[in-house]
Amino acid sequence: MPALQDQTLLTDSAYVAGAWISAEGQGIEVTNPADGSLVGRVPSLDRTTIEQAIAAAEAARADWAARPARERAALCGGGMI
Repeated sequence: MPALQDQTLLTDSAYVAGAWISAEGQGIEVTNPADGSLVGRVPSLDRTTIEQAIAAAEAARADWAARPARERAALCGGGMI
């Protein structure tokens, strides 16, 4: 498996409702299933934070869905369409 070139993409925080929320040292190790090597860690969030993330995603969904596909693609950094 190729190594991630941009290590800044690995973070122990979660982006919720426009803000980075720290997992406060808690994390879940992500391993390569082919060889068991450690790929990185992802935040392990408590129930309240997970519920906040779900609520924020639900609130943003209607606005996101109303945007044309080309605009959504551009916002995601790609010229996919």
